[in-house]
Amino acid sequence: MSNIDLTQVITAGEKTRRAAEARQMAAKTECRRRILAVVDEVTQMNLAHALLSEQARRGAGGGAPALTENEVATIRRMQGWIAEMRAACATATDDPSRPVDDAAHWPAPPEGLATLAARF
Repeated sequence: MSNIDLTQVITAGEKTRRAAEARQMAAKTECRRRILAVVDEVTQMNLAHALLSEQARRGAGGGAPALTENEVATIRRMQGWIAEMRAACATATDDPSRPVDDAAHWPAPPEGLATLAARF
């Protein structure tokens, strides 16, 4: 009788799968960390709400603008940047030789976003 439990054997394929899963989680964590370093979740929601309110106000043709054209453009660039960050996150797992925290892999945040975020 053998003392080896073959049901507990980890195959090379399983090791590869686990490594890919760990890399994917590391990439997601890094992506989230980088986004939140610039604009936290509550601020993202506040900016998105401010943009929607501004669009509704402009559509109704009423009142003085709550946001400047530059602020509206910055919020839209923020939304695009977050989408780019998610795409970069998805591709971060493709090259295991490249660390997920390599700054060159991640898109830079839009200019003026940190300043605008600080107001919200």
